[in-house]
Amino acid sequence: MLLACTPAPAAAGGPGVTVLHSFDHADGMYPQGRLLYGSDGRLYGSTYAGGVTGLGTVFAVRTAGQHSILHAFDGSDANLLDSGLFQRADGVLMGSTPQGSIRIGGIATNFGDGTSGGGTIFRLTPSTGSPEGRHGRRHGRLRVFKPAASGMGQRPFRLCAIKLPATLLTMARRNAPTPLPGPAEQWLALDHQLCFALYAASLAMTKTYKPLLEPLGLTYPQYLAMLVLWEGDGITVSQLGERLTLDSGTLTPLLKRLQAIGLVQRLRDAADERRVLLQLTPAGRKLKAKAIAVPQAIACATACDLAQVSALARQLHALRASLTESSARAA
Repeated sequence: MLLACTPAPAAAGGPGVTVLHSFDHADGMYPQGRLLYGSDGRLYGSTYAGGVTGLGTVFAVRTAGQHSILHAFDGSDANLLDSGLFQRADGVLMGSTPQGSIRIGGIATNFGDGTSGGGTIFRLTPSTGSPEGRHGRRHGRLRVFKPAASGMGQRPFRLCAIKLPATLLTMARRNAPTPLPGPAEQWLALDHQLCFALYAASLAMTKTYKPLLEPLGLTYPQYLAMLVLWEGDGITVSQLGERLTLDSGTLTPLLKRLQAIGLVQRLRDAADERRVLLQLTPAGRKLKAKAIAVPQAIACATACDLAQVSALARQLHALRASLTESSARAA
């Protein structure tokens, strides 16, 4: 949602707030970065997701509320724009994206035509016309910069990144429990229970995922199964169960549902018919492009950057491993 706030005298009730535009996924989701006040009087910005392909848009909006999509990223040029825009003196917009193709690229160390996955620098020339733009997707001309070919008298550019190590606190292993400080009764308080903190956070996380997964037609457990299969299908049902820590009684109806909606096939292994292999259908592979915006949306909801989310996930995996080892020793 884009808001305009105008000062007003105290007698008039204070500042006034006007909604300039409400995003509905079709024209964008999760606007990122600050708005740019352009030389033509329009406000320019970007959304991290949404649009026709779900991979983000660049937009313009007038203070009277007229909204235009200047460009909808489709993954072949760039996607998941999470920074602001810059406008040159001639009105051309400049920007960058952390990923170039629908494949997650990691640290950006090179650029290509958008298909290398490592991110892009682009320029966008705004134009006038209908808000829908060309083919209902674009309303401006975008050019993705490529490194100059050798011998052309131009100097190629390179993006360098420094990866800073995250600081993780190792979890000490103890064979004997350490006495808790203070009166024993106070440690029975609900707010002191690690299990409840994890349980409540899990409920909140699942609730946050629900509106993000509805456009994909997936429940949260189905989404987890698809994540594993997007990493590499052709695995067995038992291998999927091990990754998700789910037993066959829970996993079987989940897979039946994925097969019923046309995302997964269950096939008997020709070498061993006791084994059932899982294969993504073309629709299941195509769905990955729509799902790629979900992790960043979760990172935004948690108010953590991706590095913090990754570090927290590693700590939770270490906690689970410690609890699993402790249960095995007790047994």
